[in-house]
Amino acid sequence: MLCSCGARADAADQLVCKKCLTPFSFGKAKTGAGKAREVKARFAPTEHVVVRRRSLTLEFADGTLSLAPGETRGLGRDPEFSADSRFFATFGTVSGRHAKLELRRDGSAWISDENSTNATYVNGRMLPPRQPHPLNDGDTVRFAQDLHAVVRLIAR
Repeated sequence: MLCSCGARADAADQLVCKKCLTPFSFGKAKTGAGKAREVKARFAPTEHVVVRRRSLTLEFADGTLSLAPGETRGLGRDPEFSADSRFFATFGTVSGRHAKLELRRDGSAWISDENSTNATYVNGRMLPPRQPHPLNDGDTVRFAQDLHAVVRLIAR
């Protein structure tokens, strides 16, 4: 399969381009002579993309928070819930147990609001409590009113 960036897939079951992380469309198209040819991949920004090996980073104005595959992390001001509570402590509108961030072993990234007081938002949409929501590269996450981050999913 050939991606729109020009890179070629290593395997027939590869889900995304390793160069630009664009999801591949599967299937063959017929040429005028009736021969099958490869279809260029199309970008579908609403799809949830799964990559086998990647890291997840939230980029804040004042730093980053990174997860490895298989890692789940609580986010908030409560030190018993969040290993990063010192970072969140300066944001009074962020709850003690605000959200949970997860990078599953299959490479999919998820976030859930943990019934926080001031909500968690992805791309401007408020998340319902305790319902995991998929994250894609470039998504914006807002915790309460004043803490924003950009999602970065980096293939390794």
